[in-house]
Amino acid sequence: MNITDLRFWEKAWNEAREASFLMSTQKADPKRWFEFYNEISDIYQSLWDSRNFADTVVKIFLSQGLIRPGDKVLDAGCGPGTLAIPLAAQGMQVTGLDYSPGMLETLRKEAEALGLKPVRTVCESFEAFRPDTLYDLVCAAFFPPSLEPEGLKRLESWSQGWCAVMVGAGEKERPLHNALWRAVMNTEMNKEPYSGKFHLICVTGWLMAGGRMPCINYISQRYKISRPFEEMLRFYKAYFAIFGHRDKETEKVISDILERYTVAGGREQDAKNYVESEEDIHTAVIVWRTI
Repeated sequence: MNITDLRFWEKAWNEAREASFLMSTQKADPKRWFEFYNEISDIYQSLWDSRNFADTVVKIFLSQGLIRPGDKVLDAGCGPGTLAIPLAAQGMQVTGLDYSPGMLETLRKEAEALGLKPVRTVCESFEAFRPDTLYDLVCAAFFPPSLEPEGLKRLESWSQGWCAVMVGAGEKERPLHNALWRAVMNTEMNKEPYSGKFHLICVTGWLMAGGRMPCINYISQRYKISRPFEEMLRFYKAYFAIFGHRDKETEKVISDILERYTVAGGREQDAKNYVESEEDIHTAVIVWRTI
């Protein structure tokens, strides 16, 4: 089959999703993912130093003329406001869509603390959402439901101008996360078909086969994690519970791995023990005009 044929990309995407352990759990146990995001919604943003990443993405949107102050932007799968907050800070009329009330509450509190114009929030699933307006830009960052043909079509149907998705652009160097995955799940994280550049290739191929001309922007950044031990333990206990590992033995395994990355005082120089690790993350920001 010709790679310029939409069916080629849709078939490749479907086959990879069926082979992906992570995607299979998202399809088979959506309630567990919902519970996870709600359970850690108050600490999710603080775990990852994503401010530089978000600011870089917003600069790309502005410098390429996708949006300007006053434009309407929808952030699908907005979480605690990683993109929604800096977009609102630049004067956009932002709507944050997410199915986790905890995440949206965190977003609202952050916007209020920064003195920003209220960000409109919609607590609804990606599939059930029916907007009452079209947006100048619809974006989604590392949001699995958007990373398939039907998801991209849904994003486009809500836009009167531009769409953007953020996906991985190379193998992630995540020593702490990979060590935990290996110990708890007894397999290698990078065995997933969704690792590396898979989404980048499929999104770009599907868009071009459909007549769009996507623009790809690359961001490579090094992150330093430095968070209290108990906070990291709480996060990973909730994370591995998604996959059915919620027991004392799993907690002990997680605790032992975290101890290897723990330092006294951490960057805050207080009495707590901090888990510290550095990660290299490579991201592609794929932008295209709807047709």
